[in-house]
Parts: sequence; C-alpha cells; structure tokens
Amino acid sequence: MGFDAENNDINNNNNNNNNNNNNNNNNNNNNNNNNNNNNNNNNNNNNNNNNNNNNNNNNNNNNNNNNNKNNSNSNNIINIDDENNDNDNIINNKIKYWQNEINKLKQESLDKIKSLPSTNNHTNNFKINDIKGDLSDSLFDRWYKFAIQYAQSINNINVNNYELEIEMICSTKVLLKNVLDFDIIVNSLLEDSVYRKYLEQFRKVITIYSSKPKFSKLFLSKFEFDNNLIGDQLNESLQQLLIILQKRMISSIGKRIELLNTIKSIIEIGNKLLELFKINNSNNNSNKDIVFPFQVNTNILVTFSNSTENGEVLRSLGLDILNLLLKNEQFILEILRSMSMIASDNTTLNFIWSNNGIHFVDVITTLQSRIPTSQKELGIKILTSISTSIKSSSIDILTSDQSDSKSTEKILQTIFDFIDIYSIKIQTKQSQRLLQQLQQQQQQQQQQQQQQQQQQQQQQQQQQQQQQQQQTLESTPFPLSISLSFQQSKYNKNSNYNNTEKDDEESSVTNEKYQEILDLFETIVNQIPNNDMIIKKLFTSCGCTEGSLKILLNCSKKFSRDMWSGQLLPLLFGEIQSMKFQGVSGIQREQSVIDCVRECARLFYLDSPKSLSSADNSDIGSNHIESLKFAHNLFFTIIEAMRHGYYDTEGFQIVCSIIILNHLPSSINWFEQVINPSTCYNLKTSRAIFDIFLQLMGFSEVEKSVTIQSLKIDHMHAIFHQMVSISNPTGFNLISACLKFKPAIQFLLDNPILTNTLIQSIRMFITELNNVQNENPYVRNCLDREQAEAVTEVIKNIFPIVNPSDANFLFSISLKVLLLIPSGIPSNYGDEELSKLINRIPMGSPLSLLDVELGLKLCGTESKIALCDFSPQYCLLDSNEQVRSTALRVLSRRNDLIISALKNPNNSNNNNNNNNNNNNNNNNSNYNYNYTNSGSINNFNNIRNSGGGIFSNINLLDSIFKAVKTNSKSSIYEMELLISASPIMPLIFNVEKSYTLQCLELLYQAIKQSSLRDSQNKPNQIAINATEYILMELKQSDIELYIGGKSSTIISICVKLKKFSNSIKLIYKDLKKNGFINDKTLLL
Repeated sequence: MGFDAENNDINNNNNNNNNNNNNNNNNNNNNNNNNNNNNNNNNNNNNNNNNNNNNNNNNNNNNNNNNNKNNSNSNNIINIDDENNDNDNIINNKIKYWQNEINKLKQESLDKIKSLPSTNNHTNNFKINDIKGDLSDSLFDRWYKFAIQYAQSINNINVNNYELEIEMICSTKVLLKNVLDFDIIVNSLLEDSVYRKYLEQFRKVITIYSSKPKFSKLFLSKFEFDNNLIGDQLNESLQQLLIILQKRMISSIGKRIELLNTIKSIIEIGNKLLELFKINNSNNNSNKDIVFPFQVNTNILVTFSNSTENGEVLRSLGLDILNLLLKNEQFILEILRSMSMIASDNTTLNFIWSNNGIHFVDVITTLQSRIPTSQKELGIKILTSISTSIKSSSIDILTSDQSDSKSTEKILQTIFDFIDIYSIKIQTKQSQRLLQQLQQQQQQQQQQQQQQQQQQQQQQQQQQQQQQQQQTLESTPFPLSISLSFQQSKYNKNSNYNNTEKDDEESSVTNEKYQEILDLFETIVNQIPNNDMIIKKLFTSCGCTEGSLKILLNCSKKFSRDMWSGQLLPLLFGEIQSMKFQGVSGIQREQSVIDCVRECARLFYLDSPKSLSSADNSDIGSNHIESLKFAHNLFFTIIEAMRHGYYDTEGFQIVCSIIILNHLPSSINWFEQVINPSTCYNLKTSRAIFDIFLQLMGFSEVEKSVTIQSLKIDHMHAIFHQMVSISNPTGFNLISACLKFKPAIQFLLDNPILTNTLIQSIRMFITELNNVQNENPYVRNCLDREQAEAVTEVIKNIFPIVNPSDANFLFSISLKVLLLIPSGIPSNYGDEELSKLINRIPMGSPLSLLDVELGLKLCGTESKIALCDFSPQYCLLDSNEQVRSTALRVLSRRNDLIISALKNPNNSNNNNNNNNNNNNNNNNSNYNYNYTNSGSINNFNNIRNSGGGIFSNINLLDSIFKAVKTNSKSSIYEMELLISASPIMPLIFNVEKSYTLQCLELLYQAIKQSSLRDSQNKPNQIAINATEYILMELKQSDIELYIGGKSSTIISICVKLKKFSNSIKLIYKDLKKNGFINDKTLLL
C-alpha cells in the first residue's frame, strides 16, 4: 500500500470505524486534547495530573484509561530518565500514548477470549488462535493508519514535519516492541500460524522503512540521530532473536523459519542504513567511520548454519543471513574464520569458497590444520567442495584480469596444498593398515606354528593308541577326525575369503578417496587446460594412472598444440617406453595411454580439414617451427606405440602417413630414425611401419591410399630418394616391400638415379661390414640370417630394373654379399638371376679380375657361362665343361686376346688384369669406389690361397689346350669342347708356329670324334676348315719335316679328310708320291 497523499483520500475528521473524531491539539504546554471514542470507553486526558491509573485485569481498565504524563507505574511504558528535558517529555508522552493504544487492543482481545464459553475446549482453542492472530493485525492496522497520515502530510507546508517525524518514530518503536514481544516469540504453545502473523507484522514495518524513501529518511532525521529509538529497538529485537536461536527455545521448524526470516529482515535494513549513513557522510564531507548499526554475534549464526541437525532449509536461511553480513568488511574475516573452524560438509565449505575464503590465509590455514586430525572424511569434503565451487565459478581460478597470472598461481598452489595434505593422510592410513596386516600375519604364523606343534603331539598320541584302536576302527564306518578336519579346513577357507573381501573393500575405499583428487584435477584442467603447473602436479600427485589418463581423454579437446607437444606427448612417450615388448598386454592403464595418443592424432589430423593437404607447409616462422615440433613428437610417440604392438586396431599407419604428408619436406628427415633395426626389431613391427610408407606413396593392397591423392611428384621423388639412401637391412626390406607394386617399379625405371643411389647404399652397408671384419680377424661371414635375407632380397628385386650402365656395379656388390653370407644360409637370388644380371651388362664393359674370380668361385654354371663373354681366358680354367666350351667359342671371336697372350706368354695374366682394372675403374668412376681397397679382397685372397691360386701364372695357349681335356673319357662334352676349340687353332697357328703340331692334333681329335658320332662318318666341317687352312698354309718342306719327326698326325689327317677336301687330297697325293705315305704307313 502506498503512502502518497494524492493516492490516499483520508478524512481526518471522520472515522470509518464508528469512532468519535479525535482531535489532538498541540499547545505550548504540550497538553493532549481529549478524544471521543465510540467504544463506550471514557478517555480522560488530564495534563500534569499525578493520579495513578487504576489497573484491573492485568492493570488495564476496560472502562477508564487514564493517560498521565508523569505516571511511572505502568509496566508497558518506556520512560526516559531525564524528565527535565523537554525532548524527553515529548518522547515519553508519545510513547505512552501509543502504548495505551496498543494496550486497548490487547485488552479487547483478552476480553474476547474470556467471553468464550468453557464447554468446548477444542473449539475454543481454534477461536483463541484466531483472536490472537487478529490482535497482530489490529496492532499493525492501528500503526498503519497513522503511517498513511504521515505519508500524506509530510510534505504539507501547513504541517509541522518535525512533530510528525517524532510521532512516527515513537509509534514505530512501540509497535516493534509489542509485536515482537519476548513472551510471544518464546511461547512454545503458540500456534505456528499465530506466531507467523506477529513476525510478519514486524517484517512489514521493516519493509516499509527500507523500501519507502519517506520512511527511510527518518533514520537520518535529527530526532532519530539523537535518540536512536528505532535503531535501538531493532538491535534489541535482533539480540532477542539470536538468543532464542542459540538456546533453541523453539523447536517448531515453521517458527524457526519465521524467526530466521525476521533476523534476515533486520540485517537487510541494517545494510540499508549503512548505505544511507555512508551517503550522508559523503554529502557532509565527514570522515567519521561508519560501522554496522546493530550488534551481531556471528558465532551464533555460523554454528546454527553448520549444524546438520537443522535441516537444509534452516541452514540455507542461516547462510543467507551470513551472506548479508559479509557485505560489510567488518564481518568478512570474522565469519569466514569461524566457519573454517567448524565447517564439516559441502554446504558450509561452499559458503567459504563462494565468499573468497580461498584468499584468506587464516581461513586456509585453519582448514588445512583440521585435515590430518579429523576423524571424519573432511579431506574428501573439502576437495569436493573446491571442485564444485570451481565449476560454479565460486572459486574463480580464471580471474577477471586475465593477465593476473600470479593470482591464478596462488589459488592453484593453495588447492595443491590441500591435495598434498590429504594425500599424506591417505598414505599414513595405508601405512597403518599395512602395519596391522603385518602384525596379523605374524600372529597367524605364530598360530600356525602352535598348531603344527599340537598336530605333532596328536600324531604321537595317535601312534601310541593305534594298537588299542584297531578293533574299534573296524566297526566304525568313518573316523570322526576326517569329518572334523574337513569342516575345519572349510571354515579356514571361508575365513581367508572374508579377509580378502575386507582388503578389497578397503582398497576400494582408498580408490574412492583418490577419486576425489582426480575429480578435482579434472575440474581444474577443464577450467585451465593449458597450464603446465596443473599437468605436472596431476601426474606428480596421482601418477600416470588410469584415472589421470582419463582426465586427459576427457579434456583432450581443450588442450592446445603446444601443451600436447611440450607436456603431454613426452609424458605419454615415456609411459609407452616403459611398457614391455610382449605386445598388447591388455592392461587398462596401458590401453588408456594409447587412447590418449590416438585421441591427439584424431583431433589434429584425422578430424582436421587440413589433414590431407600440405599447402601450408611453405609457411616459415615460429608457428611453423612449433607445428613441426608437435608433428615430430606425435609421430615418434605413435612409432613407439607401434613398437610395443599397438598397430592392428589403432589405425596408426594412416595417421603417420598423413603427418609425414602434412609436413613435407621437413618430415623426410625423420625416415632414418624410423627405418632401422632397433625400431623395426621384429617382423610384425616392420610390416606395420612399412605400411606407413606404403600408405604415403599409395602402395596399398587393401584400399587406395588417401595420401597419394595430394602427393606431388617432386615429393614422391624426395621420399623415394630418402628411402633408398638408408643403408641398413630395414631400409632394404622397405624397398623390397615397395617393389612388390608395379607403380614403384615403374617409378624406379623412370628415375635410374634412384636405383644407383640404392646400389650405393648397399655398397656402403657391405663396406661397413668389411671394415668390421678387417678390424677383427676372427670375424668371418658377418652377415646374420636377417641381414642376408634383407640384402639379397633387395638385390634380387633390382636385378630386372637396374640400368645397364650400373649392372656391372651391382654384379660386383652381389658377389661381395654372397661372400659374406655364412654357410647354411640361403640367398634370395641364385644362379639364374645372376646370369640375367650379367647379361644386362653392356658388351665392352670389362669386369674386374676380382669380380671374375669371385664369380667363377661363387656362381653357378649359367652365371659362369655369362661371364665368358667378358673374360673367356679365365673361364677356361673352370672345371665345368659347358663353361669351358662357351669360353672357347668366345675366344674364337677374340683375336685380340690370343695375340696379346702370344706376345707376352708369361705375363698375359698381369697385362690382362691391369687392362681390365683400368677399364673397370674408368667405367665405375661415378661411383667413387675402388674395389682394390675393399675389405673383400682379403676374403678373396683366402679363397685363392685355399684353392691354390687359379689365376696365378696363367698361359692362355696352354689353357686352351687344357680346356678341351675332360675328366672322363666318356664325357659327353668331349666333342663339344674339341669343336669349340677348332676355330681357335688357325689363330694360334698364324701367331705361333710352334703350336702347329698341337693344333693339328687337337683338330684331328675333333675330326675323329665328330666322324664317329656322324651317321655318315663325316667329320665336323668347322674342324675340316680349320685343318685345311693350316695344312694349306704349311710349306711342303714343313710338312715333310713334321712327318720326318715321326709325327703321324698329318698323315692321319690327310688319310681321314682326303674324301672331304680336295686340297687335302692333293696334299695326300704329293706325300704319297714322295714316299711319305705307303701301304705300310696306311696299315699302321
């Protein structure tokens, strides 16, 4: 209801309650005029009358109410002692008047109660409560009427405002005192509804004074400022209410709610007054300290709010009151310190945090000191309340000033101190529990020893009684000791089981306690995810457990790239390194570590729109460097996970290929750290890591790689070049895996320089092994099985694609590899592959003597046959007839070799060797490799010494004639060798006549063998032509000389070939004519 005069038409001369008009006239003598009342009561107003009031029925006369100014016997009137003060007289008069008004209403209510019939007590109780409730309304209505009059008249220039203010203040004081009468509010028999009405009227008055400016300014009036009537009355009422609350004088919840609401109203108006006083001081330029206008025992409210017996509703009201008090600085530390001493649940602890209690050292120190000595789970509640307060922003670790990092660190350090204290308490309890377990185990051991001693004694007694019990045992179906023993063992088993359950329960309780720490950390990380201090503390306090890793998973989206790169990935890498190399263990903690790595990869590469593009790789600067650092850490963390067996279901291969693609060309430098035996330590890991590069280049057997779509050709070349440059067996295996795909083969064919680089890498690997072998003479054949398989496989794969100009280089390396393979270990390339490689060597590209000699020693027949095209003179020394036959045929086309050999018959080997070496060095100058410096020379020398030196002091002509000789007379290659050597004979004859007879003898053998194998006994035409050439070139005298030397070869040839050659027939006739051939000769 408003109090504005324009909204309230009140007739001051007429009373709607059928009461006579009461005119109060003020004179200089402060006399009160008589008011006429229609309640059949006579009001006698006598000024300066010393007669006392005659009080009937509790000192209240229903017929005559005598208001005497100097009367001091009325027990309901508040007097001021100084009667000589005019102001005091005015106060007393006003108070007496309003007290009498209230007494009238009380008397009326009392009379109504007395008038009730006494026959029905139950009905009377309801009526009495109604009458008492109506009395509170009547008291307020009486005051409210004057309040309306005051509100309407306060701004009237014809009215004395000062008098109105005094009247309003005094009436308010009397009303507040009577409405909140102590006897009423402690009356436990009073109905809740009646109790509520009285306190509601009290609060209505307070509400009017706090919300209406016309009433609020009364607190600033000179009269109230000097006498403080309303303020004192409110303070007195507040003290009464606090005492009732403290001493639990009322038990009804409804009454206690009303009581708390009333206290709250008093505190609210106290805050209102404080603001008014501050504004007034500011306007008056006063420096006077302003304090809360009422005295408040905060300990009562703190204790009440902390007591769980009061229920949530009452406690909430109590905390609301404390929050109102905390708006004043004078109460903050006092309330928070008191609350920290007794706070025992989330409600009160949250109250501390919501009021910035974390910033007060005294409060924090008090709470921390209670944790170690607390019998209850105070530590859990404190941590839980901190977590809740952070979520609700009651504890603002993200301060309003984002640059205030020191404030954030201070708050975090305070929270970490709580965690540390609580952790120490848990560890102390665990230590005590372990000590108890040890003591129990010792006791159990002692009991077992005692039981064993007892059993031994029982056994001795049983042995003594066996003879006596034999007869009885036969009649007893089952010994009792068996059943008892069974039952006892069963009981012991159950006992142990129960102990195990107890330990499990204790363990689960401990986990729950640690769970509170984890929950708090998760809340903090959610608020500040990229704080190094928090992450370090998390793993320091909780370790790398399943719980702490779960926090990383839950908050993974909030972590920045720098946080992953600087803190999380190194931590996860270390955890993976500590795992065993047995593969996936199934341990949940280890799986959680892998899940964190996979989540990081998913966030930054699989779900990122840039995951399949490398367009931004040209960026330079700090951002590019940080991005590359992050990619490097993630890549090698994934590689470490794959080394420990996590590659089948994690999809890490495609992630790694995307990482490489996104950071080309810088990522190429990582290859050598991955493609090595220490990383690819077994077959499964090697295959998994190889899949990364197969995916990267689009070589996938299952599905088309997603990375090949954006892999540029220049990147393709750079990637392949890096892979072929890796000089270790793992790199060779990777190349072999790539060469199973046609695109890879075609790419190397299109880029022969890459094949050459690969060959150089193999050469470097072999050179290192040779160096090791040279340094340690006891080391021989130092290639193990895996190395041998890797090297020979890659060599075999590049045989078909090697450029012809590199074929002789590859052949040389292939031989060195075979030399290093221990016996019993097979090679992936055999004689057939090597022969094909030799055939790819361009004609005119001489091989080194070392390669030829190694080839003849290590290779098979096909390879040796292929070698004949390059070094037939050395192949003549081979034991295989096919090889020698091929060498002879090649020599028939190589006049240069025969001429050279005949010119220097004793040094033919050295000259040829030097020539071949020079040519070979010139041919392979691009490779920067000199075979004579290779460690394999020593191995070759060992071979030479063990074999007697097959190339030492070689004579080509002698070798030719030796080459046609076979190990067996029945050799099927005898005629082939003779025929193959036949074309060489004229060459020898032309150069060296001293070999004429040997040439003719060889040709005769060829003619003889070929004629025997011919159906028509016709000799081989090649042999015939060669013989005919030599004989025709011989002079008659030379022929006769050879015949005179008792050589029948010429005669045999002439006799044998006269039918097939006219020239030889003529020679035959001449010889016969001259007597060299006769019947006796023919017969012989």
